[in-house]
Amino acid sequence: MTTRLAMLREEWLRTACWAALALGAIDLGSAVGARLDLTSDGRYGLSDAAIESVEHLERPLTVQVWFSEDLDPPYHQHRQALLDLLTDLGRYADGRLHVDVIDPTGDPELVARAARSGVRPLPYAFRSWDRTETRSVFMGASLDYGDRHGVIGALPSLDHLELDVVRAIRAVTTEPADRPSIGWWLGHGEPDPTSAPDDSPVADLRRQLAGRGSFRTVGGMDVPIPDDVDLLLVVAPRDPIPTVDLVHLDQFVMRGGRVAVFASGVVPDLQRLTLSEAEHGLRPWLGRMGAVLGEQVLLDRDDNEVLALPVTTGGRRQLVRVQPPLALVTTRLDRDVSAVRELPRVVLPFASPVTLAEPLPEGVEGEVWVWTDDDASARSGLRSLDPAALQVADPTERTGSFPVMVALSGRFPSLFVGRELPERIDREAPPFADLRTSSDPTRIAVVGSADAVANDPVLVANTVDWLLEDEALIGIRGRGAAEVPMEAPSRDQALWMKAAMVGAPMLLIALGALATRRRSA
Repeated sequence: MTTRLAMLREEWLRTACWAALALGAIDLGSAVGARLDLTSDGRYGLSDAAIESVEHLERPLTVQVWFSEDLDPPYHQHRQALLDLLTDLGRYADGRLHVDVIDPTGDPELVARAARSGVRPLPYAFRSWDRTETRSVFMGASLDYGDRHGVIGALPSLDHLELDVVRAIRAVTTEPADRPSIGWWLGHGEPDPTSAPDDSPVADLRRQLAGRGSFRTVGGMDVPIPDDVDLLLVVAPRDPIPTVDLVHLDQFVMRGGRVAVFASGVVPDLQRLTLSEAEHGLRPWLGRMGAVLGEQVLLDRDDNEVLALPVTTGGRRQLVRVQPPLALVTTRLDRDVSAVRELPRVVLPFASPVTLAEPLPEGVEGEVWVWTDDDASARSGLRSLDPAALQVADPTERTGSFPVMVALSGRFPSLFVGRELPERIDREAPPFADLRTSSDPTRIAVVGSADAVANDPVLVANTVDWLLEDEALIGIRGRGAAEVPMEAPSRDQALWMKAAMVGAPMLLIALGALATRRRSA
């Protein structure tokens, strides 16, 4: 009996020692600020880009956090998450990161100060079983770095918190001359992002690009693309592009400019529910660069996105949310490419196939980043958007997986080598002369859906970062994103998985039985 009590006391003492050791380790860990993150994307630790954004500060960076306290779900953790992130960043800033936390809610003087800093109140509504609340709250921050000032107007997403903060820090700490210049081509029926409604996807993309660098619209009839533009977005041209403008686009690439093209082989008319062939005239130039834009339209009757289409019912025309096969969704992405690796899916309404030219121009390398799923189909001559008619497959449709996004890099040949050059539309402009015939090393991305810009802003942002060779922001944007769809294991992998699921518990039971038997003996 005495021996049994002694063993029991020894076990309790050992347990108490282990508990004390664990508490000491936890306390030491909190003091040191170390964190062990075993997730595949490192979502619970700081990214390298975040550390680099504050590691070489030359002067104090002051962040004023304008945030309301005691918010209800789903925003109840945002304030503390922001403060934790800034605390982590401060450990690498060598004492140059200063954080002021202010709750201006209900204080007119502080509200005015927040407004002068660029942070304005947001409408906030909360409803539960026992109360309904509507008020204005603050969820932003302002940054001051010398004479430069930056603003994060709202931080509604925990998934994008680190990206928003790092992007704002880089915006105020980077010299203006070093920030990239992004242009949006106009003059051929493209949507104008500067006139888009504030709550539209295009306006949101405009704000993202403006935070990425300087952003402006460029172009017009026979207007050269400015030399200081680093990247040009060609989005949904509906009108024929004059040859003189193709010369300007071509020469922009020849001098090393990067281009992202979002264009389809068809143009939808949602009012008349019709499709027509695209007449933008980009195909010859794209083909010369190494990308072949098809004329067919792609459909997927199994995986598609909801669209609002005008439908006539009972003699009345109204918008109805439907899932037409033309708004296809795909999960078949090249997971080895950082720009699309973490995307759970891509939405490509009214898409056409985009293939790599065979052969590619000498000195050009190309990759397919996105394909449709295997159950998609390609159809020529489709002219109706009637949702009912689209549900039935046409005998002429070709079924299979079709490439819809390609990326090209290298030295591109000019489209106008050995060709007669067009006359200038601008009569006062000098004639084209001394055109470059081969480009400096550069990059081009082509997506076969003009509407992908409004439906996939993360794809657009990642494409811009790839073109500008900023892989760091792509990595942050993918952290904490929706989980990538799992691929079915092979037969051998499935057998090993089943063996592990059954064998591991059986092994533990056997070891436990053996230990019990030895202890009894």
